[in-house]
Amino acid sequence: MRGDLLLLLADAIAILCITRFLLRYAGLAAEHPLLKFSIQATGWLTKPWQKAFPSGEKTDWYCLPAGFLVYYLACTAIIFISPALSISNKLILANFWFAALHMLKAAAYTLLIGLIIRMVSSIQGRYSPLAYAIERILQPLLKPFSFLRAGRYDFSGSLLALLLWLWLARWFPQLIQQTNLCLLQ
Repeated sequence: MRGDLLLLLADAIAILCITRFLLRYAGLAAEHPLLKFSIQATGWLTKPWQKAFPSGEKTDWYCLPAGFLVYYLACTAIIFISPALSISNKLILANFWFAALHMLKAAAYTLLIGLIIRMVSSIQGRYSPLAYAIERILQPLLKPFSFLRAGRYDFSGSLLALLLWLWLARWFPQLIQQTNLCLLQ
């Protein structure tokens, strides 16, 4: 139970870190409320990385290793919290794999949230800087599915959402389960 709550907290922090990275990459103004919130929420985590590895004005790439570190620390803390697990070098090293998988899960959730925001903003039909930034983020991912456009309707986001959902609901749990089975041997 405590491990699930710890991973849920790590998910929230990592999603904010990835959101900050993607919105800065897309060129959203720093005054936008969503970007401002993600900067304030992850500032405590990214400050040490920012000082050690200064990045460009347009990107906050150091948010990605900060999110990875949060997952690694959460997975390591779960080992220390759980009375059933014995601490071994094998488990500590496996946490790198678990952290990478969870980071991909957080990226998938971030992109799904972006697809939902894109859908809602297209229904509203008015221009917003956030919708433009999300379009810049999703455009390279949607380009392979451009054949799903029919007139003014664009269904390419539906296929991407389906693939992200398959990752989250099917492939990610299978990878975690297979890794756990390998660790038991």
